[in-house]
Amino acid sequence: MDDLFTEKVDNYKFNLKEVEKKTILAAINFTKGNLSYAKDVLGISRASMYFLLKKHKIGYDHINQIREYHGREPRQKVGKIWKEVKC
Repeated sequence: MDDLFTEKVDNYKFNLKEVEKKTILAAINFTKGNLSYAKDVLGISRASMYFLLKKHKIGYDHINQIREYHGREPRQKVGKIWKEVKC
């Protein structure tokens, strides 16, 4: 039984960083670019959201592409938060 479980797991290669980034982008896409709702969907704080955006180099240009795809106005490039997230 242990060999069967190990064999199945060994056939998959997980990249935690990539899974984390895809999950963040999926939440942003699901909320049509609304970061406030996306952080709630992920169950994380605002500070954690901006930390993860910076960590994965998800900048305002990428978020604006998502917002425009869903027919929403792009966010302005002003404010302390966007300056910190800019990649």
